[in-house]
Amino acid sequence: MRALASLPRKRILVVDDEPDLLEFLHLRLDLAGYDPFRARSGEECLDCIANIRPDALIIDLNMPGMGGYGVLRTMQEDRLLATIPTMVLTGRNQADDVKQALALGAVTYLAKPFEDKLFLSRVRQLVKRRGATSAVKAVVYV
Repeated sequence: MRALASLPRKRILVVDDEPDLLEFLHLRLDLAGYDPFRARSGEECLDCIANIRPDALIIDLNMPGMGGYGVLRTMQEDRLLATIPTMVLTGRNQADDVKQALALGAVTYLAKPFEDKLFLSRVRQLVKRRGATSAVKAVVYV
């Protein structure tokens, strides 16, 4: 039996244009035992996905250039990308935003500001869903 320390860490790509939040999330995920990666735009996100093949994606909706909705649309159109469980983590907190993000394939939606325990709980749910089909029901807490 392999020791827990030797198990590969789950790769999580975090996409946000706010440097301080991106740094915080990167550090928090690292301390929680994940292998975090960062991107600051939708375009950079798609490049990172191709290079690192993350186990989960955490993305903001509002970014310059291609925002979160654009990334979700691109992922939805590609069968391989559509299997990456995605959490939308955003300051947008309207019912229409939640509905649109889930319709575009997000598994869960969390509004900023958020509680640390809830955030980490959602991340655990995401990495467990890796490879799940679109038939998986979304979990939404705003």
